[in-house]
Amino acid sequence: MDNNYQPIYTQPALPDAGSMLTKGILALIFAEVFPILGIIFGVQGMGMQKKYVQAGVALTGKAKVGAILSKVGMILSIVMAVFWVVYVFICAIYGFALGMAMGGY
Repeated sequence: MDNNYQPIYTQPALPDAGSMLTKGILALIFAEVFPILGIIFGVQGMGMQKKYVQAGVALTGKAKVGAILSKVGMILSIVMAVFWVVYVFICAIYGFALGMAMGGY
């Protein structure tokens, strides 16, 4: 019996490119309606991209499109979240000022 075993090097399991594309699309869709969900899906898509980069595998096809959509969706989600916070703040101030002008409070 020969005990000269060579170590076997395997590539780490990479996420499916289709699921990466799905996360990117969902990030882009939810960016408009529910920015928090858009941020979550964008971060998940970028996390999948990180696994590709760590393994030294080039992003091609669906994986590349998914990575791009994840980034765009996350940026758009952050912009929309900031917009909604500012909008609610301005509406609250305007409502308070209008109430004061009408003799309330």
